[in-house]
Amino acid sequence: MSSFTSPIPTSDLGPCLVTGAAGFVGRNLVRRLLDEGLPVRALVRSTPLELEHENLECIQGDICDAAAMRKACDGDRKSTRLNSSHVE
Repeated sequence: MSSFTSPIPTSDLGPCLVTGAAGFVGRNLVRRLLDEGLPVRALVRSTPLELEHENLECIQGDICDAAAMRKACDGDRKSTRLNSSHVE
């Protein structure tokens, strides 16, 4: 896989906020961002991320909780929202 090169120095952007970080896609995105050397702030509901890294900050909360989102977004200038749907 090729690496994304930002036109803005990533050190100027603060941590990457990943909501849904404990899900399949979010968990893999968090690992990839950390592998790229980026700081990550992961928002998880109740499932622990079970990943430790010096550039990882986990915040427990829900995107429907305004206080949790304010905390998660503090200083954030880049984020991604990942979710999946399951239809039976």
